Amino acid sequence: MSVQRLPNLSQIAKAHGFTLIEVMVTVFILSVGILGVAGMQAVSVRESGNTYHRTQADLLVGDIVDRMRANRNESRLGAASGYLADPATAAATDCSSDICDEATLATYDLYQWRQAIQRSNLPAGMSNVLFVQDISDASGAVIVGSVFTVQVFWDENRDGDRGQGCDPSDAADMSCTSLTIQI
Repeated sequence: MSVQRLPNLSQIAKAHGFTLIEVMVTVFILSVGILGVAGMQAVSVRESGNTYHRTQADLLVGDIVDRMRANRNESRLGAASGYLADPATAAATDCSSDICDEATLATYDLYQWRQAIQRSNLPAGMSNVLFVQDISDASGAVIVGSVFTVQVFWDENRDGDRGQGCDPSDAADMSCTSLTIQI
């Protein structure tokens, strides 16, 4: 019968399991990976919110443009159009049940639109309707249309910006959607 020799302790340690250093390196690598995934998730959630705000702004711009197109005669008054009224003086005459003239309807449309902006989820949502120019016929005697720029602003970063220049390179400007139309 042959006698078997028992392995010494150093051979047993090499042959079985992991060392504490190997476990710590593995945990560190997993931690870095999990933090990276968590960071990507945070960016994804933030950008999803920004996309939602841009969609809301686009819908709000489309809303007032449709209202202006429906009230074409008032819109073609150019700089005298009721769509350029100061928000503080915009009357809240209810034209949904009463018959209103074109100027009153423009003021009502503007009031309703600005109320929709206030009710929207746009952080610090603001708006502008700006007159750009009148378009005349070839003789220059008859105005055939007016050009307006409609803008909706919001503080996408929620850092207190109040600028309304629509310039992405200006840190003080808010995010905006701008549409120039001819009616």
